[in-house]
Amino acid sequence: MRALRTEDQVPAKVEEAARRHGLGRLLHVRRFMHPVVWASGYLSAAIVAAIAYRILRQFVDGWEGEMSRRLDTAVRIAETGLVAFGVLLVLVAVLALARGRRAYYLWEGGFVLQNGLVQTYPWAEVEALLLVRHHTGDLTGEIDRYRLVPRKGRPITIPADPFTEALVKVMLEAGRPVA
Repeated sequence: MRALRTEDQVPAKVEEAARRHGLGRLLHVRRFMHPVVWASGYLSAAIVAAIAYRILRQFVDGWEGEMSRRLDTAVRIAETGLVAFGVLLVLVAVLALARGRRAYYLWEGGFVLQNGLVQTYPWAEVEALLLVRHHTGDLTGEIDRYRLVPRKGRPITIPADPFTEALVKVMLEAGRPVA
């Protein structure tokens, strides 16, 4: 693998942590969307749910005396669902903001996770990389994601994408188990 240019790609604190642990060349970077982008998407969907609720309420308000009991029950269930969906979306937006911006950095000598804090894992401190497969549906047996298991700390979930293909290759070259 060829080394990536680190200018404008790697924050100084990540580069410093990699240098401090002697991780060598940067090979691959996986950044996630900014949490504000995620949150704004969820909040937009919550606003759509609120608008749908309001439209449904206005539509039904004129029918109060004429609605059958079944239709009234269906409308109340729909309203409750829209409110619950909107509240859930607002909570997910807050969680996206609280989680912060995430990025993974693959170096010759290890892995760096940036999730607010910078966590460095030289290959000697990594137990294994575990494959997690889909168990149901059309994708049964296909790789869903990976879990990087450090000797200390919690496993790190990594989505299956070109970054993980590079991660698997580097881990095997480093003599670390991939299962």
